Parts: sequence; C-alpha cells; structure tokens
Amino acid sequence: VSRMRQWTADVETAPSLLLVGRPGVGKTSMMHVVRSILFSHLSPGEESRSVMSLNASDKRGPAFVSHTLDAFVRTSKVEKARVKLVILDELDRMDAKGQERLASLIDASTATWFCGMCNHLELVAASLQSRLRAEMFSAVGTACMVARMSHIATSVGSISCSKVKLPLLKYIASVSRG
Repeated sequence: VSRMRQWTADVETAPSLLLVGRPGVGKTSMMHVVRSILFSHLSPGEESRSVMSLNASDKRGPAFVSHTLDAFVRTSKVEKARVKLVILDELDRMDAKGQERLASLIDASTATWFCGMCNHLELVAASLQSRLRAEMFSAVGTACMVARMSHIATSVGSISCSKVKLPLLKYIASVSRG
C-alpha cells in the first residue's frame, strides 16, 4: 500500500511499472485501485480518453501497438488528468515483436504512464524490462489473511470469530494460497 501511495503521488515523474507475481496475488486489483485514485475525479468520458486497459485476450501484436496504442499515447491528455495510463495485463503473453514496439513507444512517450503485469518475468523482453520498474508481488501469509478475514467478518457482523470459526478461516486462507 505504501508503494501504491508513492506511485500515485509521483505519477508524473515515476518510472512506468511492471508488476510481477503468480496469478491471484493482487497485481490487477492493485492497478484498479491505482486507476481509481488517479482518475476517479474525471467524468466517464474523460476517463476513457485517459486510460487504455488491455489483457491477454485483446489483440496486442506489433500492428496493434504501432497503430491503436501509438494513437492513444499521441493524443493530448485530458486537462484534469495528471497523466494518461496504459494498463497491459498479462504482458508476458504479448508476442516478442509487440513487446519490442512497446519498448520504443515507452521511450517516445512523455505524458503516458505504463503499467504491465506479468506472471513470468523471463517471458518479458529485456528491452521492455529495462524501461519498466519491476515490483514483485507475493502471496499474503496465512496469519495475515486470517486476521484480516476475522476483522472483516466481525465488522460486518456475519460471524463471531470464536475458536469454532478460526479453523474455517485458516482453511480458507490455505486453499486460496495467499
């Protein structure tokens, strides 16, 4: 959370990011929070002109990067927005030529902040890795998860986290694998 606050406070000068970690550790959720912090004051139309969010199911080869993404980056940012944001989920599934073109686009961009997320850092081109600051995400420990779930359950009044419920919370934490 402290890193997220730093990213959003210094977004105009902060290096673009590459969030790395196994599936389910919160990389995409973190970027949704960052997006909300940066753009919640904009109208829906202004936000759509300020953010481009893509995942592995979208076409993201070199032609897409050269045309669609390049056009988005080159348009002027919305006056009330501090930056434009490009979110690329599952960046490790983008083909090599698309990654190379993206690296060039990052170099040419001045008012766009890029954030890629990946599960396998070794599948991201070195040229792209050198332009993005890698932030490693890991699973949350069982004790932290149990404490947080207990707090949430108690605060919403759904259960009292007695000794009977504690094994259930530990089980949920263990099957979620962080």
